[in-house]
Amino acid sequence: MAFVCISVICAALSCVRAKILTVGSVPQILPNEVVARVTSSSFVLSQPLCFFNTLQGSLPCTVNTCEIWSVIATGPGVHNYDRDKVIEAPKILSASPYPDAFLGLGQTHKRYYITKLGVPRDFPCGDLPGIRYFRVGADGNCSSTNCNGILPAGSTVRVKYILIDPVTKEVVSETKWSFPIILISPKASSSIVESAWKRSGSMVVITVLLSCSMAVLVVLLAALLLLDCSESVRGKQEISVSPVPESFRIRRGSMTGTYTQTSGHVLRPGSFKSTSVSAPTPRAMTQPFLTATERERSAKNLPVKDITGSSDPYCIVRIDNEAIIRTATIWKTLSPFWGEEYNVHLPPSFHTVSFTILDEDSLSRDDVIGKVSISKECLSAKPQGMDGWVNLTEVDPDEEVQGEIHLQIALQGDGNIPKTLRCHVFEARDLAKKDRNGASDPFVRVRYNGKTHESAVVKKSCYPRWNESFEFELDEPPGDTPLTVEVWDWDLVSKNDFLGKVLFNINGLHSEQQEEGWFRLGPEKPKHSQYEGTLGSLRLQLRLRDETVLPSSHYQPLVELLCQSVGAQLNGNWPDLMMLIDETTTAESRQEVATNLVKLFLGQGLAKEFLDVLFKLELDKTSEPNTLFRSNSLASKSMESFLKVAGMQYLHRVLTPIISRIFEEKKYVELDPSKVELKEAGCAGLHRMQTEADVIQQSSAHLQSYLSELLHAIAQSATYCPVALCQAFRQLYLRVQERFPDKEYRKVKFIAVTSFLCLRFISPAIMSPKLFHLREKHADARTSRTLLLLAKAVQTIGNLDTLACCSKEPWMVPLQPAIQQGIAQLKDFITRLVSCEEEEGLGLQTRMSLQCGTMEKEGFLFLHRTKDKCMLMTSPFKKYYVTLSKDTLSYSRTQHSKQKSSFIWLPRIRAVEKVEEKSFGSANVMQIISSEDSGHMETLYLDCKSVNELNQWLSALRKACSHNTETMNSYHPGVYKGDKWSCCHQKDKTDTGCDKTRHGVTLQEWYDPLDPDLESQLIYRHLLGVRQAMRDKYLDMIKPEGGNGRESTAGQEKLEGVTRFFKVLDDLQDAHSVVEEAERSRNKNFLLELQT
Repeated sequence: MAFVCISVICAALSCVRAKILTVGSVPQILPNEVVARVTSSSFVLSQPLCFFNTLQGSLPCTVNTCEIWSVIATGPGVHNYDRDKVIEAPKILSASPYPDAFLGLGQTHKRYYITKLGVPRDFPCGDLPGIRYFRVGADGNCSSTNCNGILPAGSTVRVKYILIDPVTKEVVSETKWSFPIILISPKASSSIVESAWKRSGSMVVITVLLSCSMAVLVVLLAALLLLDCSESVRGKQEISVSPVPESFRIRRGSMTGTYTQTSGHVLRPGSFKSTSVSAPTPRAMTQPFLTATERERSAKNLPVKDITGSSDPYCIVRIDNEAIIRTATIWKTLSPFWGEEYNVHLPPSFHTVSFTILDEDSLSRDDVIGKVSISKECLSAKPQGMDGWVNLTEVDPDEEVQGEIHLQIALQGDGNIPKTLRCHVFEARDLAKKDRNGASDPFVRVRYNGKTHESAVVKKSCYPRWNESFEFELDEPPGDTPLTVEVWDWDLVSKNDFLGKVLFNINGLHSEQQEEGWFRLGPEKPKHSQYEGTLGSLRLQLRLRDETVLPSSHYQPLVELLCQSVGAQLNGNWPDLMMLIDETTTAESRQEVATNLVKLFLGQGLAKEFLDVLFKLELDKTSEPNTLFRSNSLASKSMESFLKVAGMQYLHRVLTPIISRIFEEKKYVELDPSKVELKEAGCAGLHRMQTEADVIQQSSAHLQSYLSELLHAIAQSATYCPVALCQAFRQLYLRVQERFPDKEYRKVKFIAVTSFLCLRFISPAIMSPKLFHLREKHADARTSRTLLLLAKAVQTIGNLDTLACCSKEPWMVPLQPAIQQGIAQLKDFITRLVSCEEEEGLGLQTRMSLQCGTMEKEGFLFLHRTKDKCMLMTSPFKKYYVTLSKDTLSYSRTQHSKQKSSFIWLPRIRAVEKVEEKSFGSANVMQIISSEDSGHMETLYLDCKSVNELNQWLSALRKACSHNTETMNSYHPGVYKGDKWSCCHQKDKTDTGCDKTRHGVTLQEWYDPLDPDLESQLIYRHLLGVRQAMRDKYLDMIKPEGGNGRESTAGQEKLEGVTRFFKVLDDLQDAHSVVEEAERSRNKNFLLELQT
């Protein structure tokens, strides 16, 4: 009754309309001199910047909740709207208003319509960068709902902006009507003068100017072609355009030894061995890795960077300023969606993860739009991860610093009274590149107590060596005045560029005491940006996992207990431990737990048995076969993970031909009549408009062709499907047949197999080929629609039910014959797939373990090899097909060469590192340093086509060499050319190196080898979190027991087994405590803490 009364009161109050506030602003045509401000079917208006922002406090809504709409009226529509606004709330048309609003028909007879623009916050006050506008109407028709269509040519239109309260839907404020806007009337083609002698003088001049401009463009094009040819001399086939301006040049990582999302999974290598953590027994390694679900990564409200009124954004992901990922470019949009997933391992000492959004330009340098930086501390403070929109900030050159500096700080004096403060500057490494030549001209400025000293300038180097000392006299004991060491890039003409600084509080130093070490350069204090909040925002979904992995012996008891639980079913006992894990795993962690368990049991040779246990647990809880394995249970997630780990090569072999064909053909395919786009067909002069039936018939033929090819590939794959998959599907098939033996359920055993093979494996890979590593880039809109329709057909076939699909989506009827035939083919394929005999599985698990532990990567790269005894000459990079196998890195001229031209044994590789951009004029060159039989070092340079390919090869090689013992601690990022190293200018060719090697930042790939220690650690971490829930669940499970002595004995044995399991968890927890305490002790007397 109370609810009814409140509703009546609100309805009565809504009849009393508040007074509408009128602002003095007037909508105007875009004042900038741009092309097509007013056409025959559209016009461009300036945005309502600051029109309503000053009304805060006098309105029932705020700048964040009020809605700005525009009213577009013609003729009597102006009077009709002014009358209607005080009578009723504005009507929002549900259909596309542009073609119909001015026709005087039906609900649009009032000759006006309104359309939403945003909220006042989207249109702030002040001088903003770029041209801010929006277009009313369009220059071409559209058939979608609520899209811009053409306005009536030659009509007179007026516009006003209104402010609507979203609660009452009433107008609370408005501007004045704009001045009349007259759309251009198109001229007939017959009115155009074609004779040259009848053209005006202005037209002749314009024609001449255009001709001259064309000639200039031709000359520029020829110059570009010549440059391209000169690049081709050394084997390059495309021009490498740096995506970042010189002042914001990408740095290489400065850590020894990851990053969504965002969109952006886990950033970790498959096998990561680090010697950076030195602790007493037990010896451990710290492995931070970042979970970033890239699938959700997107941006919105980006500023306009191109003259087309849009941008071509892409994102660069950096770890401590080292670029590791570049997303695809999304063309002509201000709200891009990337939907990419990456798993990256991070070095233990990383500091920040940053995301830089840039606008790609073909002829000029890419424009930097904005940046998001997230510190390690911020990620560590949110163990569950962060998910949301983050505002982009302006990229400040003074904040774009990197590198380290080697210093010694000392106090000297008589007795306990210090007289002199001495700062010795040795060298720096990995400084930011500020000049166009890909380097800097660094010098050091040391300041203390009002006095300043400067070092010499080292030209063209990011790895300078100064070896200079600076002294400051102390008249009194040092106080709180800090010692500041700054690094600058010297410029002859412009002002010097800031490269970073270190601040020291020397008050803690005593007389005759000194501190020496490498110190990380920090940025200047951030400045308030005038563009804050106007550069758009980026959605990120990130999670940082920082794990300490113990030696294998510590995990052995846990692994044995898990294996015994799986093996218990083989002996006729019930797997209590696996049941507890299944019952206590939450939906949020189920996918991660399933993946780690699958990998662990693959390594132990018990993958089939593990899946069989989960199948039986799931079947015992299922009474309705139609819902079998349709939920996201631990069994479903484990089987899905098993397919991705063990069946990815199989998937690639089946789908690559058909996916490549669809991407290459780019045919228009659409079966839904409501989405069909009609177009002209035929040769020149014989154009005719295709009918809806023509498009659907043609699309059906294309889809049936694709579907037929795909089903044929699946049918043929029974001969080469991995034995591991055959055995798992066979076990699933038999378990379901055993659980539902009745004839009415004869299809259930087939559906159980297809629910994984088709619905959770093949169909998702068709819809998102990039996520399954079938393509390097996402599909465009047309190709995506074709893939979606093909995936729908595969899902229908996988459900083994033709009628169900056609009843929900009648427009799928044209595919019904192909689907019926496909169901028969699929059932025959499954029958052959699960008919493998047990003898075929002999040695299966051993082979499977080896297969998952064998890393293979291959592809064409450009190689340059230089012998240690020879100086680096200008010999070109040559194209080779490179293959990384378990033991060697080999390369040959062609892909199918029977004999490789050369190879490198992986155990002989001493370092795998990046090369400075200035060395070869490319930012995507890496080097492999290996030892020969004679003991000499040999370097192989590999040039990759993109930053993604570069980091993929770096990660693969670093993981393949993770167990190498004789690795280098330092290296030269440049080349030895002439008589010195290009990086640090040292003349000694045998110099140990000016930069430290990196092993920490690696990308996770589907072909990575298993890492039993890391997987055991992750499983332990999960079990530790649900330990109490498992204890409570077990006590509930054993309550009914105890009826007789035999049952009591069995219950006692189970209790002892579970008690041993909790004891193992306690032992692992104690071992971690020992390591953490050792770490705290080791870092207690660390070098002088730097301050910012």
